[in-house]
Amino acid sequence: MLVRRSGPLVAVVTGATGSDAARTLVNSVNYEANVTWDEATSVSKRNNIGNLIVAVFSLIGILLLFAIIFGVFFGGIKVLLRRAFPARTFGKPEDAEFIQLHLK
Repeated sequence: MLVRRSGPLVAVVTGATGSDAARTLVNSVNYEANVTWDEATSVSKRNNIGNLIVAVFSLIGILLLFAIIFGVFFGGIKVLLRRAFPARTFGKPEDAEFIQLHLK
């Protein structure tokens, strides 16, 4: 039995072989490490926390703008209908009435 370690590899030869053939076979197993450097050297635009904060506030601004536009649109329709038809009540009639106590 012949054992040889090369890096994380372990070569084991067992059985009825000649010692020269086993030694040649074990010595032919070699581990060669290739190290590369692929780490980013700077913070990219995508990984910048400042750009994330700006994007969040931009989204908030867009959502507020849509909310204001839809609020003015729906509220404006109700105001225009009340001016066009002053005698009619839009919605439930009990919402238009006031409870008065007449405390004098």
